[in-house]
Amino acid sequence: MATEREIRSLKKRVSGLLMKNRAVSAVGVERDEKGHYVLTVHLVDDAPDLPAELEGHAVRYVRRGRYEKQ
Repeated sequence: MATEREIRSLKKRVSGLLMKNRAVSAVGVERDEKGHYVLTVHLVDDAPDLPAELEGHAVRYVRRGRYEKQ
């Protein structure tokens, strides 16, 4: 189980690469249904070419649509 600090560090390392994928609208650190910290990737569309885990940490994908700056 990863700490919040570990997942935030992972996010800093991989966000730029993930955001290059057109299907990705946001990358965040959230808690899963068990309360563990996970890297969550928000998608506009399905993206079958994205990895199930990064650097040994599971990645959660959520289809939410595009986020807009306000």
